[in-house]
Amino acid sequence: MAQMPATPKDVLELAMKREKEGHEFYLKSAAGTSNAKGRHMFEWLAGEEAKHYQKLEKELQALASTGQWRPPGARSTDKASEPIKRTEFPPLSEVAGDIQPNAGELDALHTGIAAEKQAVELYRHAAENALDASVKDMFLKLAQEEQGHLDLLESEHEWLAQSGTYFTLHRFSLRGPG
Repeated sequence: MAQMPATPKDVLELAMKREKEGHEFYLKSAAGTSNAKGRHMFEWLAGEEAKHYQKLEKELQALASTGQWRPPGARSTDKASEPIKRTEFPPLSEVAGDIQPNAGELDALHTGIAAEKQAVELYRHAAENALDASVKDMFLKLAQEEQGHLDLLESEHEWLAQSGTYFTLHRFSLRGPG
């Protein structure tokens, strides 16, 4: 990532822009994915990006109206997902077959990987430069969530490239009717 934003407001505005773009990208990827597991994963990622956008928007509104970050207690009500851990992924040894994956889906995963790497870097940099401990914690948590998304996309890309199908984590299990 090139030049990092100079002020907290600049960081928030850039992060919000990136989260909005990520949300739109993952919705578009879901629409272009023929596999139900892959579509569900992209839809979940779109929802995650929307949650991040909402968190950041609240911070920006607080800065604009009061000149202060939101107090840590106000953040405790923000929706957050449990970060994804590598231990949730199925082992690659389960992959079998010589199926050719959909090139467009691999491209979408590759683009998502690049975007998540940039998001992790942005949030880690913002945390390093945060003067307020609770703001530092907020950015570190966002970086951790984005790292989980990155790990998911990298593993999914490797799995899809080798097997031609998506794996699914417990959190992406397709819901039945009702």
